[in-house]
Amino acid sequence: MANIPLTPYDAPGFERRNTGSKRQPFTGFSAEQLNIGSSGMNLLSTYYQTQTNKEMAGFEKFTSEQQARLLLRNANARYAAGTRQAGEIAHKGRRAESDAVAAMISQGGTTDPELLAKLNLHTTHAALAAVFQGTVESGSMRLQAQAIKGAGAMNYANARVSSANARLSSMINFSKTLMGSFK
Repeated sequence: MANIPLTPYDAPGFERRNTGSKRQPFTGFSAEQLNIGSSGMNLLSTYYQTQTNKEMAGFEKFTSEQQARLLLRNANARYAAGTRQAGEIAHKGRRAESDAVAAMISQGGTTDPELLAKLNLHTTHAALAAVFQGTVESGSMRLQAQAIKGAGAMNYANARVSSANARLSSMINFSKTLMGSFK
């Protein structure tokens, strides 16, 4: 059977220091080897850290897109509600105008066109105000959705760029360490 070292202390070329303690730290690596190992570990650490940051930014982008979609749905619903409210107001106005005409005729008189015009103007104004309010509120929600979606996309793009920069910097440092060890 071949003579295989069982512990690092049994490896060829390793000299054990006699300090009286049986447990010695393994010091069989040169300073250059430790420097290269440390640089390699920094490279790996940077890679995994940037990968995690990129994934988190991707998740944030996804959630911001979902929030934007929800806001767009709410904006569409608010616009529809404003339109529906305007229709209801117009219907009530037509009914009030009809009731006013019936009341005027039932009392034996003629219809007052000025009063009917004022009633129609009031109804039209209220309906247009409802449509305008729904449009403004839905427009505001749409702008918020665009801002949220844009912010998520921008954060993701920034994370990708910073990740690439950190990885490149780490690779350059590792390369310098490797090149420095071959002097």
